[in-house]
Amino acid sequence: MGLQGHVGGILIPVIPGAPFSGKLVGDLTGKWADGTTVRSGFFNLIARDSQGRVHQERRRIEPPGSSHAAELTRVTIWDTPKRTMISCDVAQHSCVMSWFVPRFRLYDEPEGLSRDGKTYLTREKMGTAMLGDQQVELTRETVTTNAGAEGNDRPLVSTRDFWYSPTLKINLAVRRTCACGTVQDLHVVDLLVGEPNPALFTPPAGYTMVDLRAPRVNQQR
Repeated sequence: MGLQGHVGGILIPVIPGAPFSGKLVGDLTGKWADGTTVRSGFFNLIARDSQGRVHQERRRIEPPGSSHAAELTRVTIWDTPKRTMISCDVAQHSCVMSWFVPRFRLYDEPEGLSRDGKTYLTREKMGTAMLGDQQVELTRETVTTNAGAEGNDRPLVSTRDFWYSPTLKINLAVRRTCACGTVQDLHVVDLLVGEPNPALFTPPAGYTMVDLRAPRVNQQR
């Protein structure tokens, strides 16, 4: 039985002029109360072209060595020049198009006490390193959940480690270590710097398209 629940990804700002493509690989590790270690994983294709258009996929999480193929469930395309987002459900063979507000950079969450007073965030710069042929900046965030905030009788400490490429303006690796013992390791592999396949930024052929930008919903083949 694999790990389920929310799995964070990496944010890809829709900036122009920094094209790349690659594969985002996730390795999820958790432990049950009896000490049993459970692992699951996934991979998603990601890309951004020189116009700032972004392609991201979502596949099902499977245990390592599973006989099941990594099933593709969703494809999302952000078309920055047109300010549109297209989200496609693979099982339904349907896409929804809507407006979106471009996000051109990563924004750091403010350090200190959160607005609701439940958690406290600290951030530590940990120097630079090489990840493949990319120089990255290492940062660790520590989030402490105060005692009693979530029914916990003592503070809970989680960490988030980031390997950030200032050239590509994305995190090439992320490790999230939860106070509950779950670890999420995400890293970009097969990285190619340069223009990706233009076909990645068009909806799959034959899918139904629902356009939510207009006052009335249009449907077409």
